[in-house]
Amino acid sequence: MWRRRISNKPLEEVLTERATHALDVAKQKAAADGMEAASADHIMHGLIHLNAGVGVHALRSLGASLDALSRSIERSRGDNPAEPSQAISFDHRAQEVIRLARLEASDLGHRYVGTEHIVLGLLRENRSLTAAQLHSQGIELARVRQHILGVLRGPKPANWA
Repeated sequence: MWRRRISNKPLEEVLTERATHALDVAKQKAAADGMEAASADHIMHGLIHLNAGVGVHALRSLGASLDALSRSIERSRGDNPAEPSQAISFDHRAQEVIRLARLEASDLGHRYVGTEHIVLGLLRENRSLTAAQLHSQGIELARVRQHILGVLRGPKPANWA
């Protein structure tokens, strides 16, 4: 029942404020990079820029070096970006990340898509530089999902942002 509710609603209606902000920052970064569409790596940039929420907390708690990931993403950008269009959209991989984030939220019985679901979507997409870098740091989907569930069920940690 949740799956139908969350998958049938427009994305704007199911995203949390933080998730919306992270996706907006991703589009802004893509525009600044001169890209026509935001990538999965731009989405990760948006999450890192936000530096708050369950998704970022989970990655940091599990030992992910988000600073190193951010530097790696920056280095991967080409020197000759395309001329951006007026409206920045999401490329195929980024759209897949968002689809998988919605699926994660639905599978967990949530009525919203938050930063935690976006992180899980990034790890499930598995073909972006972000996913490769997180995997190389020992960050695996099952561990992140388990950690997120623990955070959502338990008391908020002292360093919660």
